[in-house]
Amino acid sequence: MADRRSQPRPPVELIDSSGSLRDALRAIEQSLSKIAVVVDGERRPMGTLTDGDIRRALLAGAGLDASVTAHMNAVPELALRSEGPGRWLARMRRTRRAQLPIVDDHGCVVDVVSERQLLRAMPRHDNLVFVMAGGLGTRLRPLTEDVPKPMLPLGSKPLLEHILTQFAGQGFHRFCFAVNYKAEQIISHFGDGREWDVSIQYLQEQGPLGTAGALGLLTATETKPIIVINGDVVTRLHFPHLLDFHRDQGGAATVCAKPHMVDIPYGVLDLAGSRIAALREKPTIEVPVNAGIYCLDWRMVELLRECQTREPANPRMDMTDLLSLAMARGLPVHAYPLQDYWIDIGRIDDLNRARQDHGDGAG
Repeated sequence: MADRRSQPRPPVELIDSSGSLRDALRAIEQSLSKIAVVVDGERRPMGTLTDGDIRRALLAGAGLDASVTAHMNAVPELALRSEGPGRWLARMRRTRRAQLPIVDDHGCVVDVVSERQLLRAMPRHDNLVFVMAGGLGTRLRPLTEDVPKPMLPLGSKPLLEHILTQFAGQGFHRFCFAVNYKAEQIISHFGDGREWDVSIQYLQEQGPLGTAGALGLLTATETKPIIVINGDVVTRLHFPHLLDFHRDQGGAATVCAKPHMVDIPYGVLDLAGSRIAALREKPTIEVPVNAGIYCLDWRMVELLRECQTREPANPRMDMTDLLSLAMARGLPVHAYPLQDYWIDIGRIDDLNRARQDHGDGAG
């Protein structure tokens, strides 16, 4: 018979199905995850209760001695222990859960984790994340007349917060926001980033600098590759994989390339000289497009500064121009195949589609 002392102690969040709301409150108070998990005699989950669930029960007239089974969420979100912290965090983000019971292969609860715990345990990446958040959002007017595009709501939080939490959830903690249009709204919402356990600095564009020009405002040399992302992009890309790819390829820049399907409304002729080799009626072709996400070595910033110094009256530069200049100088530029969820919110139709993807309906 196994020595019970060698068995792991059950999580403090677990309460028996015969327990009361008082027991649930006590479990929540003692736990780090701030949730109570109702289990049967075999520690199989039956439901969960949060402080909010108990408060609603009390407001509805229940007493603290009321049964937990009458007020619990009987369809809890669960995750397998074998999935690991990365997938746990992704599941929590997808289902909008702040806590998650973890079960073993037999369906018994072995742990309860919170988003904050997982974020603190994630490997930290010291690479700077540079977010281009200064655009005017002209194509999204009238929505952007009073709100900068990165602050448009997507689900329960602004677009830019989705970008920030996506990176923070993967261990990135150094951010720089290039801001211009209605910058005060962005700065007021995010502050120094302390609420998300990250640090944020702001670079104020004095005028439109294009999709790369703001990089020239950086003052300290970065020794590690910089990840640059447009402030209107939502993705589920695993950014450490992008860093690994960039390092392995050894280039000066890496561009995320997203497959895009294009419908040709005409019959297409495949030619061999003047001879027609094949005909295709209104085909759909796949082309890689720039996803607005980049990994850049510092030499790309130096190249940009060289151009801005040469033409100080015109510091504007788009990323496509900077990449083209790098290739003309013989610097290697690579494409990272982006297969993950990705959407560029440039038009109202794109915003509506992103809101539907995030359970927010059309707006």
